[in-house]
Amino acid sequence: MKGKRDISTGCTMEDKAGAELALAKFILQRAATAVENEMAAVRGKRSDAVTCGQVLTIYAEQHATTTADPQRIGWAIQALLPFWADILVSEVRGETCRRYLETRKKRERIPESHPARYRSVAVSPATVRRELSTLAAALAYCQREGHLLEAPTVWRPPASAPREAYLSRQEVARLIRAARKDARSGRHLALFILLAYYTGRRKEAILTLQWAPNSEGGHVDLEKGVIDFRPTGRVETAKRRGRLEIPDRLLRFLRHARRRTRTHLFEYGPHNRPIRDVKRSFASAARAAGLAPEIVTPHILRHTCISHLAQAGVPLFDACQWVDVTMETAERVYAHNDGRHDRVRNALGQGGRMRRPH
Repeated sequence: MKGKRDISTGCTMEDKAGAELALAKFILQRAATAVENEMAAVRGKRSDAVTCGQVLTIYAEQHATTTADPQRIGWAIQALLPFWADILVSEVRGETCRRYLETRKKRERIPESHPARYRSVAVSPATVRRELSTLAAALAYCQREGHLLEAPTVWRPPASAPREAYLSRQEVARLIRAARKDARSGRHLALFILLAYYTGRRKEAILTLQWAPNSEGGHVDLEKGVIDFRPTGRVETAKRRGRLEIPDRLLRFLRHARRRTRTHLFEYGPHNRPIRDVKRSFASAARAAGLAPEIVTPHILRHTCISHLAQAGVPLFDACQWVDVTMETAERVYAHNDGRHDRVRNALGQGGRMRRPH
């Protein structure tokens, strides 16, 4: 088409994750090209003279690139701009945000046997909540930096209830056995499951681990026997990462992985390319293990780790330190598994029949 040109990502056809990262960086860079003009246009103006598109552009250039996860912010801004680009900041209110929720859809690939290759489906309220949180952060940033005189409150869908599902030890063992039987992904998938279960860390924190300190993710030090999930020189986010000593049962698997990988813990192919996601292989292993893949996702291993620690009598504070989760989150999501209710019930049940008060 006239006026448009293709830009190469420099990635191979197989490196889908690398291409997505390149696209996210391009989105932020494209927004940055107009930021100087946007800043001059909105400096110190009222909310009825500035558009949300201008606010998001400034936020992308000035702040997003300094955060721990600019890619996530880039995707949120890409989703927000089609709806919010020309809407004035003064028009940001509950009704507008709820309209955004109703119109927010994504393209989803459907089976090739179907006449249409794609269909439009509504994204989850949790996804919209994250996107609107980015808008709220952009508005607050522009107000602090003097680009806006005032920033409105951004309505967001209620936070989803915490997931309480977790696996038994037998189910974890079945999942590992099923992963090992996969000829293509068995080695790295089994190691991922073991790491997720023993450390309770999120998928992204595990998959970005390397054998040496780096700015992209954490690293494993086999000599000291520690895993440091914190990237060097990166700002800590609410989704915290930390440092822990490697359990003995896990250490031998990591030593074996060190002999067959080069830079990252999780690599594939003759060129040792880093593995960016295990979503599909994990779902296949879950089905092979007789578990429901819509429930048994990689994140369930985090719930499983914390729940098993609580059931084993580990104090909630110590469990929080191990998996690097806040006490507030642990009390809200996992406290029901720590055995305190059982102890109270047993205590109330002692002493035979209940006596009537006089």
